[in-house]
Amino acid sequence: PPGRRLLGRSDQAAMSRPGFSFLICPDAALLRREIDRQLTAASGEWEKRVYWGDEEPPAAFWQDLTIPGLLAASKAVIVRRAHQLSAETWDRLSGPLRGVNDRVWPFLCLEGTWEYDRQTRTQAPKIPKWIQRQKYWEVAERRGFVWRSPGLTPRAVPEFLKGWARERGLTVEPGAAAAFAQALPLDATAARLALDKVELALPPGETRVTAEAAALVEEVTEAAPADEAPAAN
Repeated sequence: PPGRRLLGRSDQAAMSRPGFSFLICPDAALLRREIDRQLTAASGEWEKRVYWGDEEPPAAFWQDLTIPGLLAASKAVIVRRAHQLSAETWDRLSGPLRGVNDRVWPFLCLEGTWEYDRQTRTQAPKIPKWIQRQKYWEVAERRGFVWRSPGLTPRAVPEFLKGWARERGLTVEPGAAAAFAQALPLDATAARLALDKVELALPPGETRVTAEAAALVEEVTEAAPADEAPAAN
């Protein structure tokens, strides 16, 4: 198809973004945020086409992978829960992912639970062997097309808190990050909902997020109606 070519060694330098991307994270909200970050960093407009790995990919999916749209916007072809795709589908993906297309950007989201790795003594994603045997997985690993995150962990909460505060023009006081690491739910959607309610509870004109404010997390979490709980993804 027009605009498509085989993936050569010079393509990574020639393109402003990866030919395709693997995102490995069990937290749906962090996945969405990372996809948005990568699309924003790339040039042009991107239309999202979302498919799900627990369903058989329809014909439209394979068309989206290989045929650019007729309009100005390029296509971000996003496969959520891609770790649930069949081995046969991963084999079939070797064709579309062999080449790069300036106007088609596949995102393959592996959302399985991370497990303890005895060799590294850390939590690590479990990558199915039928993915690891693919040539395009080797290319992705070698060229930095893979983004990994264990999700929102206590260690990651301080940076998550600071990012949320920056978006809202707030400042995080010393000691607050440690307090929120103990108080926030370890789910990005639930954590952001709790932080937004903490912001509403701050006195008018207050721009400081203090350690004491972490106590508000438990209050707003306990007070939240059941129908406000984040939907499963």
